[in-house]
Amino acid sequence: DPCVYIFSHRVTDNIPFVIWMWVDNIFAFTNNKDDIQWLLEQLKTHGVNIKLVSVANALGCKVILKDTWTEITMEKYIDKLHDRYLKNAQIHPVKVPLPQSYQKTRDNDTRTLTGTERGTYLSLTASMLHAYTTARPDIGFAVHVLTRKMHSPTGADLVLADHLLRYLITTREYGIVYAHGKRGTQMASSMYGAVDADFGGDNESRRSISGVAHLYRGAAVHWSCKLQAAVTTNSTDAELYAMMIATKDTIWLRQLLKDIGDEQYDATEFDGDNKAAISVVSTDAGMGHSGTRHACIRRAFVRENVKRKITSFSHVGTAFNYSDVFTKALDCGTFTRHRAKLLGSSSNSTSEKAMEEPVSKRSRRS
Repeated sequence: DPCVYIFSHRVTDNIPFVIWMWVDNIFAFTNNKDDIQWLLEQLKTHGVNIKLVSVANALGCKVILKDTWTEITMEKYIDKLHDRYLKNAQIHPVKVPLPQSYQKTRDNDTRTLTGTERGTYLSLTASMLHAYTTARPDIGFAVHVLTRKMHSPTGADLVLADHLLRYLITTREYGIVYAHGKRGTQMASSMYGAVDADFGGDNESRRSISGVAHLYRGAAVHWSCKLQAAVTTNSTDAELYAMMIATKDTIWLRQLLKDIGDEQYDATEFDGDNKAAISVVSTDAGMGHSGTRHACIRRAFVRENVKRKITSFSHVGTAFNYSDVFTKALDCGTFTRHRAKLLGSSSNSTSEKAMEEPVSKRSRRS
């Protein structure tokens, strides 16, 4: 990653000194405070003076560090969105980011937004995109749907954006919870994930939608919801396309983990719900010359990395494939189960109770 710098000559307890660049911010991760002082001196020699602040409240995040777990939430950031877009409004609980009937909702108001309404839609969608990429993977598909209409939003799209914001406000206390594990144990070293594709899921282009999630220390560390670059003619090829994305991301993540001292020795295991696609990459089945050259290369790429024990794919029922969150709008029960898997063992029991009453009647945390 061009934004991550690893100083392998400065190692404490087998953990190197790592810095991460984000626009004009520098995040430093180390077990030795002397590394911070060394970094400040190095920057000062180049005429750069920086102010040290706690990472606990950076980029709109709230980081909670405990003995056995770390939680990252967007609570304060969502509060700001609440004040900016729905101040003084009574927010009745919304339990899913996107209703399953969202396609019908789009037919109710087809007028193209202009002026202030258009500006509101663009800024609100961009703000929720930041929440998604930072610590809220559960809103991935809803954000995908909204950002697809940034060029020409309609009144119905604004209604869907308002619905998503209300969901975020309802679940403002939710965050990703990572378990602490002793280095060298299974909890510390095992990365795994899930992959899915919604065949022809985009109604306009009929391209499929890929969903990929990588979990580490019990919760999601990398996730994606992407419209595939080409139309596929069957569900197996759509799933293979998603597997290719998962494999590429896995190669990068495994190298990153190796660089920071947690090398992956076993194959990264993925759950998937397409038996035909799993058979293609796990055996010699379907490796002939059928399909286009691009499709054949995708199959060969995924299969080669399975042979190299970089990845492996196992079949699970669709009801247990938590990457479904990124490919379609789900019913409340299925969505809640998949969200729990992505966010990890959350301590947000108060959020479950809060779902039963309007937000305006709740007291906010300071």
